Amino acid sequence: MELTIATYNVNGIADPIKRKAVFEFLSTVQAKIILIQETHSKIDTEHLWQKEWTGGQALFHSSNKKRAESESQF
Repeated sequence: MELTIATYNVNGIADPIKRKAVFEFLSTVQAKIILIQETHSKIDTEHLWQKEWTGGQALFHSSNKKRAESESQF
């Protein structure tokens, strides 16, 4: 059994047009796990993003760019 992992730095996807383009691209990626960094996600946008991306998600938010004070939701 093969496990494929892809990773992308998206440099922010708060803009709905960019987010849609990124999600469309990622839906074509042939990987079991896709990691996207620097999404600039926030707790108040989680629900919207979960509706836009139908796959499973684990979101980690940081309130400070220099320090990882993160919260997670699975």
